[in-house]
Amino acid sequence: MGIPIASPPGEGFELVEGFYVPPLMFQEEAVALTLGLRLLTALLALGRAWIRFESRKNSKPEKSSKNAVRTHRQLHAVLARSWP
Repeated sequence: MGIPIASPPGEGFELVEGFYVPPLMFQEEAVALTLGLRLLTALLALGRAWIRFESRKNSKPEKSSKNAVRTHRQLHAVLARSWP
């Protein structure tokens, strides 16, 4: 990029005096962070739903079937809200 950087001994790195760095845009990074957070949110909800499903697994068979259907619907609802 041609940015002049000075490195005085024992002081680290710094821009050469009088040099101006234009504002930087982090559009791609912001999008990546947003998508990553949405994915983590969806995975967390999926994990919680799975734990609820597993904890109800040993209940009566007719209740277990109803719980499985409800959990399946909940998972689809969570994923539908979490993805763009």
